[in-house]
Amino acid sequence: MSKVIAIDYQGKYQSATETYFNQEPPVTVNATRFTPVDLLAAAYGSCLMATIDFATKKAGFQAGVVRSEVTYEMAADGLSVGAYTIKIYFSEAHTNAQKETIAAATKELCHVGNTINPAITKTIELVYEP
Repeated sequence: MSKVIAIDYQGKYQSATETYFNQEPPVTVNATRFTPVDLLAAAYGSCLMATIDFATKKAGFQAGVVRSEVTYEMAADGLSVGAYTIKIYFSEAHTNAQKETIAAATKELCHVGNTINPAITKTIELVYEP
């Protein structure tokens, strides 16, 4: 099933994005403030958290994921992302088996992560509360 994302260019490096499901004002991207590359990084962090939530519920426990922070570095050519570093924070401690489920989900199940060029370095740090 294909999905349509409508993007209206508003000039001066700014665009408004509407999706098939949003009822609110569109997401606004301004290439001088919040860039399309920032939007991709945000999508990656958001997808990872939702993926973890899905995988842990399927495994019978709650993830307690509360936040992700995505840092990216541009490649030497300046035209593409060269590396992502993602920290995902949890509100509770987990067993080793639960941590393995979470780690596997981040590496194998995230749609955005699986779409990003495999040549891009992806470092994911899972930060658990003690």
